[in-house]
Amino acid sequence: MLIEADARRFITEAIETDKDLSSIEQKEKARGRVVVGTPEYNEKRAKLITILGKINSVANPEGMGRDDLGAEVLIAAEGIFRRISPTQSKAVRNLAERIKKAFNDFKNLLRKYDQNIEVVDPQLKNNIELVEILVEFENSWSQGLTYFLDSKKCNQLIHFSQVIEATAEKHK
Repeated sequence: MLIEADARRFITEAIETDKDLSSIEQKEKARGRVVVGTPEYNEKRAKLITILGKINSVANPEGMGRDDLGAEVLIAAEGIFRRISPTQSKAVRNLAERIKKAFNDFKNLLRKYDQNIEVVDPQLKNNIELVEILVEFENSWSQGLTYFLDSKKCNQLIHFSQVIEATAEKHK
Protein backbone atom coordinates (compact mmCIF):
# COMPACT_ATOMS: atom_id res chain seq x y z
CA MET A 1 0.00 0.00 0.00
CA LEU A 2 2.84 2.36 0.90
CA ILE A 3 4.61 1.54 -2.36
CA GLU A 4 1.47 2.32 -4.37
CA ALA A 5 1.03 5.65 -2.56
CA ASP A 6 4.65 6.53 -3.30
CA ALA A 7 4.16 5.66 -6.98
CA ARG A 8 1.14 7.97 -7.11
CA ARG A 9 2.87 10.83 -5.27
CA PHE A 10 3.10 13.06 -8.36
CA ILE A 11 -0.60 12.58 -9.06
CA THR A 12 -1.47 13.33 -5.44
CA GLU A 13 0.74 16.42 -5.44
CA ALA A 14 -0.85 17.60 -8.69
CA ILE A 15 -4.35 17.09 -7.26
CA GLU A 16 -3.49 19.21 -4.20
CA THR A 17 -1.95 21.94 -6.35
CA ASP A 18 -5.00 21.95 -8.62
CA LYS A 19 -7.23 22.34 -5.55
CA ASP A 20 -5.14 25.35 -4.48
CA LEU A 21 -5.44 26.76 -7.99
CA SER A 22 -9.22 26.29 -8.01
CA SER A 23 -9.47 27.96 -4.62
CA ILE A 24 -7.56 31.01 -5.89
CA GLU A 25 -9.77 31.14 -9.00
CA GLN A 26 -12.96 31.09 -6.91
CA LYS A 27 -11.63 33.66 -4.44
CA GLU A 28 -10.56 36.10 -7.17
CA LYS A 29 -13.78 35.66 -9.15
CA ALA A 30 -15.79 36.40 -6.00
CA ARG A 31 -13.84 39.65 -5.69
CA GLY A 32 -14.57 40.46 -9.34
CA ARG A 33 -10.92 40.34 -10.39
CA VAL A 34 -9.20 38.83 -13.38
CA VAL A 35 -7.52 35.76 -11.95
CA VAL A 36 -4.73 35.40 -14.52
CA GLY A 37 -2.93 38.52 -13.32
CA THR A 38 -2.33 37.49 -9.72
CA PRO A 39 1.19 36.35 -8.73
CA GLU A 40 -0.12 33.60 -6.42
CA TYR A 41 -2.22 32.13 -9.25
CA ASN A 42 0.67 32.20 -11.71
CA GLU A 43 2.96 30.60 -9.12
CA LYS A 44 0.52 27.74 -8.45
CA ARG A 45 -0.11 27.23 -12.14
CA ALA A 46 3.65 27.08 -12.79
CA LYS A 47 3.97 24.53 -9.98
CA LEU A 48 1.20 22.40 -11.51
CA ILE A 49 2.91 22.53 -14.91
CA THR A 50 6.21 21.48 -13.30
CA ILE A 51 4.46 18.48 -11.74
CA LEU A 52 2.85 17.72 -15.11
CA GLY A 53 6.36 17.65 -16.58
CA LYS A 54 7.52 15.24 -13.86
CA ILE A 55 4.56 12.96 -14.55
CA ASN A 56 5.31 13.17 -18.28
CA SER A 57 8.93 12.19 -17.67
CA VAL A 58 7.94 8.96 -15.89
CA ALA A 59 4.66 8.00 -17.55
CA ASN A 60 4.85 8.90 -21.24
CA PRO A 61 6.09 5.80 -23.09
CA GLU A 62 5.22 7.25 -26.51
CA GLY A 63 7.03 10.57 -26.18
CA MET A 64 10.45 11.65 -25.06
CA GLY A 65 9.30 12.14 -21.47
CA ARG A 66 10.17 15.83 -21.47
CA ASP A 67 10.02 17.72 -18.22
CA ASP A 68 11.41 21.02 -19.53
CA LEU A 69 8.12 22.39 -20.85
CA GLY A 70 7.26 25.25 -18.51
CA ALA A 71 4.47 27.70 -17.81
CA GLU A 72 5.87 30.21 -20.29
CA VAL A 73 4.56 28.03 -23.13
CA LEU A 74 1.01 28.21 -21.74
CA ILE A 75 1.28 31.95 -21.08
CA ALA A 76 2.50 32.55 -24.65
CA ALA A 77 -0.31 30.38 -26.06
CA GLU A 78 -2.92 32.30 -24.08
CA GLY A 79 -1.49 35.58 -25.32
CA ILE A 80 -1.50 34.43 -28.92
CA PHE A 81 -5.04 33.09 -28.59
CA ARG A 82 -6.18 36.53 -27.44
CA ARG A 83 -4.18 38.44 -30.10
CA ILE A 84 -4.65 36.33 -33.22
CA SER A 85 -8.11 36.02 -34.70
CA PRO A 86 -9.21 32.94 -36.66
CA THR A 87 -9.20 35.06 -39.82
CA GLN A 88 -5.55 35.96 -39.28
CA SER A 89 -4.22 32.44 -38.78
CA LYS A 90 -6.24 29.32 -38.09
CA ALA A 91 -3.10 27.18 -37.73
CA VAL A 92 -1.46 29.37 -35.10
CA ARG A 93 -4.69 29.71 -33.14
CA ASN A 94 -5.22 25.95 -33.38
CA LEU A 95 -1.80 25.29 -31.84
CA ALA A 96 -2.50 27.77 -29.03
CA GLU A 97 -5.85 26.10 -28.43
CA ARG A 98 -4.25 22.64 -28.34
CA ILE A 99 -1.78 23.83 -25.69
CA LYS A 100 -4.55 25.27 -23.54
CA LYS A 101 -6.70 22.17 -24.04
CA ALA A 102 -3.90 19.80 -23.01
CA PHE A 103 -3.51 21.70 -19.74
CA ASN A 104 -7.27 21.80 -19.10
CA ASP A 105 -7.63 18.09 -19.95
CA PHE A 106 -4.93 17.32 -17.40
CA LYS A 107 -6.72 19.39 -14.75
CA ASN A 108 -10.02 17.62 -15.52
CA LEU A 109 -8.33 14.23 -15.22
CA LEU A 110 -6.90 15.25 -11.85
CA ARG A 111 -10.41 16.10 -10.65
CA LYS A 112 -11.55 12.64 -11.77
CA TYR A 113 -8.62 11.02 -9.96
CA ASP A 114 -9.38 13.06 -6.84
CA GLN A 115 -12.74 11.30 -6.57
CA ASN A 116 -10.99 7.92 -6.34
CA ILE A 117 -7.20 7.80 -6.38
CA GLU A 118 -7.33 4.00 -6.41
CA VAL A 119 -8.26 4.03 -10.13
CA VAL A 120 -4.74 5.27 -10.86
CA ASP A 121 -2.46 2.37 -11.69
CA PRO A 122 0.81 2.86 -9.74
CA GLN A 123 2.61 2.12 -13.00
CA LEU A 124 1.58 5.49 -14.43
CA LYS A 125 2.31 4.42 -18.00
CA ASN A 126 -0.56 1.91 -17.71
CA ASN A 127 -3.18 4.67 -17.33
CA ILE A 128 -4.36 5.04 -20.93
CA GLU A 129 -6.26 8.29 -20.45
CA LEU A 130 -3.28 9.86 -18.65
CA VAL A 131 -0.84 8.74 -21.34
CA GLU A 132 -3.05 10.17 -24.11
CA ILE A 133 -3.11 13.54 -22.37
CA LEU A 134 0.65 13.42 -21.79
CA VAL A 135 1.35 12.64 -25.45
CA GLU A 136 -0.78 15.60 -26.56
CA PHE A 137 0.83 17.77 -23.87
CA GLU A 138 4.33 16.93 -25.03
CA ASN A 139 3.55 17.29 -28.75
CA SER A 140 1.68 20.57 -28.56
CA TRP A 141 3.88 22.17 -25.91
CA SER A 142 7.08 21.19 -27.77
CA GLN A 143 5.73 23.02 -30.83
CA GLY A 144 4.74 25.96 -28.63
CA LEU A 145 8.23 26.04 -27.15
CA THR A 146 9.73 26.14 -30.63
CA TYR A 147 7.40 28.65 -32.26
CA PHE A 148 5.72 30.77 -29.58
CA LEU A 149 8.65 31.66 -27.34
CA ASP A 150 10.86 32.92 -30.16
CA SER A 151 9.16 36.10 -31.39
CA LYS A 152 10.89 35.97 -34.79
CA LYS A 153 9.74 32.39 -35.44
CA CYS A 154 6.28 33.23 -34.14
CA ASN A 155 5.91 36.18 -36.51
CA GLN A 156 7.20 34.08 -39.41
CA LEU A 157 4.76 31.29 -38.56
CA ILE A 158 1.85 33.73 -38.44
CA HIS A 159 2.87 35.32 -41.74
CA PHE A 160 3.40 32.06 -43.62
CA SER A 161 0.27 30.45 -42.24
CA GLN A 162 -1.72 33.49 -43.41
CA VAL A 163 -0.22 33.18 -46.90
CA ILE A 164 -0.90 29.44 -47.06
CA GLU A 165 -4.44 29.77 -45.72
CA ALA A 166 -5.23 32.63 -48.13
CA THR A 167 -3.84 30.61 -51.04
CA ALA A 168 -5.87 27.57 -49.98
CA GLU A 169 -9.03 29.71 -49.95
CA LYS A 170 -8.36 31.02 -53.46
CA HIS A 171 -7.37 27.70 -54.99
CA LYS A 172 -9.57 25.01 -53.53
